[in-house]
Amino acid sequence: VFSVLMSLITKHKLSKYEIIIRSENYGIAKSITTATNEYCKSHIEPFVVIEDDCKPGEGFMTFMAYSFSEYKDDPDVYTVCGYQYHEDDSEVAEIELSLRFNPWGWGSWPEKWNFKWFNGDFTEDIRDLLPPSVRSFTEDKRYLNGKMDIWSTTVVIQQFANKKLTVVPTRSLIE
Repeated sequence: VFSVLMSLITKHKLSKYEIIIRSENYGIAKSITTATNEYCKSHIEPFVVIEDDCKPGEGFMTFMAYSFSEYKDDPDVYTVCGYQYHEDDSEVAEIELSLRFNPWGWGSWPEKWNFKWFNGDFTEDIRDLLPPSVRSFTEDKRYLNGKMDIWSTTVVIQQFANKKLTVVPTRSLIE
């Protein structure tokens, strides 16, 4: 993982970066949520999160940098994600906006990112907005009681509930 990060930093000539290494294993949910929230308290530059099972493809960092610049002042855009569930056939990745957040190669702006766990009180209005694969979590006692090491579902729910968007490429930039 560390060598992949260093190769990305070198390849894209990143002069400013921060790698957070913990002395204990937090689990994925606590790792992501604490690292991003802590970062946002002391930084103004957008952040990128790449989990250890994600391999950024050609153009990923360019896409992220462009999207961060282009959508910085758009109050409806909450996140930028490099993975695409439903790719089109075009040779070049274009940009579209989606309600569906994806945790595989993503980022946000400190002034926009504010991760808070849902308290489990999901109104019928919120449930009706969600795709079936996400709606099932609003009824799962393990998820509601914090027994599942999943954080991204909360982001998806927050985005649907608050009608916030994710910038995504039309072709996946994460392998």
